[in-house]
Amino acid sequence: MPTDGERVDDDGGEGAGDAGPTPPPIDAGAAADASLGALLDLEAERELKLRVESTYRHTTHVDEAAGVFDYDCSGFVGYAMDRATPAAIAQIRSTQGKTRPLAKDFEAFFGALGAGKTGVFSRVTRALDLRPGDVVAWLEPSELASTNTGHVMIVHGAAKPNPARADEVLVLVTDASASFHGPTDTRSPAGQGLGQGTVGLLVDPSGRPVGYRWSGGYSAKTYSTTVSLGRLE
Repeated sequence: MPTDGERVDDDGGEGAGDAGPTPPPIDAGAAADASLGALLDLEAERELKLRVESTYRHTTHVDEAAGVFDYDCSGFVGYAMDRATPAAIAQIRSTQGKTRPLAKDFEAFFGALGAGKTGVFSRVTRALDLRPGDVVAWLEPSELASTNTGHVMIVHGAAKPNPARADEVLVLVTDASASFHGPTDTRSPAGQGLGQGTVGLLVDPSGRPVGYRWSGGYSAKTYSTTVSLGRLE
């Protein structure tokens, strides 16, 4: 069983794998007035509702008819973007020169965004400004001996300050992981794959993210690393 607060799960593989047939688009009525970010959040919710089995793995295999969603964090975000906001993943692929962007590529892309809108994206500077449909990406901390590149996830709830820790912002996210984000996670302590849980973003005095706690509000262990935040407009 993973030790809460010590496990960092992300992607290191390049293989895209079998994504299965393209599902029908998100309900037009629900999406009529939605921003691209809201569409991405809706897609993540759609996959969660369909999920029967989900395994964390670096090669994506999805069989929606059977409720199978097997992927790692970047596989999940790429799959969701492909279906909800194809222009967004196309922009990241083109900019980063990757058919299958990894967590480090998402972080590099968001980190390079300037002020204002670039294509369908804009950069979010403060962790407390995160809202559903935004994307969080961080690099693998240097202290961890791993071939993984980082972690990337889709925000599902408004960011909130942790009243017990002035330097921590709590963010409910949807992600694919090999371990859960604390006791409120939808995955059991022994679970993995697609789910929702809360991460803690460590912030500097200006509110910019400078690291994380794997289980927001619970983990004792902190990790300092580069964290970048993006928004689909």
